[in-house]
Amino acid sequence: MEMLRKLSLISIPVILAALLLTSATMSLFNAHAISLSPLTLDTDNGAVRIQITHEPQTIRLKEPVTFTLDFLDPSSNTSKPHVNFDFSVVDEQQNKIADKSAVHTHNGHDTQSVVFDNTGNFTLSINVKGTGINQPFDTSYSGTVSTNIVI
Repeated sequence: MEMLRKLSLISIPVILAALLLTSATMSLFNAHAISLSPLTLDTDNGAVRIQITHEPQTIRLKEPVTFTLDFLDPSSNTSKPHVNFDFSVVDEQQNKIADKSAVHTHNGHDTQSVVFDNTGNFTLSINVKGTGINQPFDTSYSGTVSTNIVI
C-alpha cells in the first residue's frame, strides 16, 4: 500500500506536467490560426453597418486572407452603394500591415487582401468617408469601425 501511495505522489506531478505541455502546444498551434467571421459592426456614429467576412475561414501566418466588406444601411440592412472608405490593418506598434486609401465601391461590396507575417494583436479599421461618386461626398453616411484580430 505504501508503494502505491509513493507511486501516486510521483505520478501526479508527471501527469500535471504532461497536461501543461499539451496545453502549451495547443496554445501555440491556435495562436497561428483564428477565425472571426462573420462580424457585423456599426460605425462609431451608427450611420453605416459593415459586415466583414474572410477567406479562408482560418487565418494562417504568411497566407493571403481576403476580407469581404459589405456596406449596409443600418435602418434597412440593405446594401449601400457608392461608399468611399479607407481600409487599414496595423500591429501593436502601429506599423501598417495593410493601408488602402480612397477606396470606392459602386455596389456596396468590396474585398481587401492582407497577409499576416507575425503573431500578435492587430487592429482592422475602416473609415467611411461618405457616399457618392464625386466629391464632396455625402457625409451623412460616414464613420469609423475597428476590430481587434489576435493571431
